[in-house]
Amino acid sequence: MSKPSAYLLAFSLLGATAIAQKGSQPPFKVSESNTPFAPKPCFDYTRVQEPNSVWWERLESAKIDLQNAVKMARQQAPDPDPETVRAAGARLISGERDYYLIELWRLGTTDSEFVRLAADNGEFLKGEFSGEACFDHGEVTEELVHAELFEASVLLEDAIEVAAAKFGHTPHARKITFKAQGQDRRYELEMFSSHPKGKFRRWHMVTPADKHMVRMRIKLDRYAGDPMMGEVATPLDSGLQVHDFIVGDGEIVTADSVVQVHYRLVLLDNQAIFNTKSRAKPVSFKVADAQLDGIRLGLQGMRVGGKRKIVIPPELAFGKRGRARIPPNAIVVADIGVIGIEDPSEE
Repeated sequence: MSKPSAYLLAFSLLGATAIAQKGSQPPFKVSESNTPFAPKPCFDYTRVQEPNSVWWERLESAKIDLQNAVKMARQQAPDPDPETVRAAGARLISGERDYYLIELWRLGTTDSEFVRLAADNGEFLKGEFSGEACFDHGEVTEELVHAELFEASVLLEDAIEVAAAKFGHTPHARKITFKAQGQDRRYELEMFSSHPKGKFRRWHMVTPADKHMVRMRIKLDRYAGDPMMGEVATPLDSGLQVHDFIVGDGEIVTADSVVQVHYRLVLLDNQAIFNTKSRAKPVSFKVADAQLDGIRLGLQGMRVGGKRKIVIPPELAFGKRGRARIPPNAIVVADIGVIGIEDPSEE
């Protein structure tokens, strides 16, 4: 089964960066791709995904599931005919009272409207709501989203049913979004499932908007990058969270060490920032001179041969303002492996 790293490689073609000089770290460059990368305002880069078990409990305890919430939202419209009212996005919002946010579009107008239903009893909620993430339909105009949504032969609620059928038990959908991409128009879902051994898993799934099938199913984890060997990372006093895939048995890294490493940086939605493997050779730099404080602090204490995931808070990454294509206040995840420590006497 594909991993999030395969998903990353499939959708982000990493460009070449300048070759590093021995003993120094290369200038930081964001990854290049065929399409311009724009920070998604619909994604919350400031908060790490909660454990899968937490979301599973919320979804399983809801009296109304996402598919039925969408059907109820459409049916309350003056004309619930799917040819005149369609859903383009739906998601569970967690708070003092869990509720579903459903985005509806009507034939003849490109103005979308939002309906909110309580997850415990299906009550339609009124009032002011803050902190809601939006639905990212792709870098297209509202007119195109409207046109492709009503041309699609598969309804959003049917796409949830198609995705759920790929499991041998009853999974739960947390969110689904229609992507207006011409011939590649599709629905992207986040599904949660349970496992006989008591584990809970999160999946990214893609279903075409014109075929009753699943085109892609990728197991995700709580953090971006490679899957973790568990759901919880260890918090450090510095504010970092770390998880060691491999501890290693070599020399211990200190602030004064000149290390040879392979590492990559990604945002919480797996958007690539930087990857040393795009140059096919490791980089070398003094740990104390690392370009991100999170790398400097996270490397210390590792051993040669070790591999670690480092979850870096904004203040130890790119801060309140961000940088270039990095959104403000973005948490950054580093997957890093220490290949060796250089002997200063050999310089």
